[in-house]
Amino acid sequence: MAEASRGVVTSMELVADISRETAMQFGHNGYNRVDLTNTLETCGFFNVHSNICYEKVKTTKQGKRSFPIFFMIGQKRK
Repeated sequence: MAEASRGVVTSMELVADISRETAMQFGHNGYNRVDLTNTLETCGFFNVHSNICYEKVKTTKQGKRSFPIFFMIGQKRK
């Protein structure tokens, strides 16, 4: 278990999803990463970080489209 400067970390959460900007074009809500970070921090998470971890390229009626998928991870004290 990881230790934080103000206590023992009791849980880590991971979210993986497509970003909202891309998802809404294709009938999926997705997440706005800034909003999700703020929500997690409001709920007591710290060290919240996110990165694009994979980019799926699909051929659609509009041609080739990129679908970036992100991971977001945060820690929480009990």
